[in-house]
Amino acid sequence: KEKQSNETPRFSRAFPHRAVRGSPTLTLTAPRDHYSLHSTLSAISILHSTLPLHSRSLPNPPAAMASLRASLLLAAVLCALAASSASASRDLRSRPTQFVVRGRVWCDTCRAGFETPASTFIAGAKVRVECKSRSTGAQTCSFEGHTDHTGTYNIPVADEHEHELCESVLVSSPDTACAKTVAGRERAPVFLNNNNGVASNVHLANALGFEKDTPLAACAQILKMYEEVNDRV
Repeated sequence: KEKQSNETPRFSRAFPHRAVRGSPTLTLTAPRDHYSLHSTLSAISILHSTLPLHSRSLPNPPAAMASLRASLLLAAVLCALAASSASASRDLRSRPTQFVVRGRVWCDTCRAGFETPASTFIAGAKVRVECKSRSTGAQTCSFEGHTDHTGTYNIPVADEHEHELCESVLVSSPDTACAKTVAGRERAPVFLNNNNGVASNVHLANALGFEKDTPLAACAQILKMYEEVNDRV
């Protein structure tokens, strides 16, 4: 009888072999068909890629499997962290602290119905942001503010109002000589939700206007200029 070899079995250079555990000594058998050969090559490739460079010269299945399990565990942890981070980001985007409605209030000094070079902006004008139910028309909330020295107002609005109709509405003017609202410019719609393509929480409303009781003397020349432009067009 031939003596049992104590040498560590090596892979044949002719073609890859399959390792079979039949005894404490690892024996190798050749694949029986094309499918087995393909499976063997795939398994060896996976195990080989998971082994450190210094350990690839001598196959060590237990170490290779341990390394493979560690790699799979690390990949699973990274995927879980990525999914958690993406979910948290979506939650933050969908829950803004508040909106800010910004707009200006002007005085139509020429009673033209639109802004002209003679128009001025009103400081201290009172503006209200109102929201109503789309289905019933009942008012659901309102927020008030005043314009600054530039005639600009910034009114904070809490919560989201995707299913409501919201508007900026003129309330009052501190200028008694310019306190009548301009027809069609007394209110302006504003959309207060996160699904309208606006990245900022600051939402702009069209300018609102009051008009003077008596137009300025210079307005005749200004309006004539607009008429000449219209005639040329």
